[in-house]
Amino acid sequence: YRFGQETGTLPGIAPRVLPGTRATSFMQDLAVGGSYSTESKITIYLEYDYHEAGFTRDDWRNWFLIGQAYRNVAAIPGQLWYIRSYALDQQEPLAREAGVLRVTWNDAFVPNLEFCGFVNTNLHDDSSVIQISASYPLSSQWTIGALGLVNSGTDRSEHGSITLENSLLLKAIRYF
Repeated sequence: YRFGQETGTLPGIAPRVLPGTRATSFMQDLAVGGSYSTESKITIYLEYDYHEAGFTRDDWRNWFLIGQAYRNVAAIPGQLWYIRSYALDQQEPLAREAGVLRVTWNDAFVPNLEFCGFVNTNLHDDSSVIQISASYPLSSQWTIGALGLVNSGTDRSEHGSITLENSLLLKAIRYF
């Protein structure tokens, strides 16, 4: 919020729409996880993330209630989405608690074919972002691949509220 006002993105007179303290304080992060690899080159990673500055259940509830109540007042939804976008731009987790599962498989079916997938789940609202990719080098100069992304959850959840539900990217990369 403060950065938005300092840069002029949010007007200096914009009301602070989410409740919370204006004080600056130290916040803690914790990431705990482990991995397991098989002889067939499959690696499974499991992680728990705690981000004290992230949205709590009450913060998410307030975010959606305020957005719904003031949906016809352009400045309010704009400010709410600015807060989410700012966290994303700063690569800060938005959720207070998340679980991550990531699986990679090198030399899947044929040599050099790589599959990778992950699920990042908000543990407060059970919404998830799911990404699956495949990559195959045709030569030392060309690689082809695909990447699929799915956001799942209810309309009133972190990942379910994102308007882009699914996407598919096909890629051809030329190295020089």
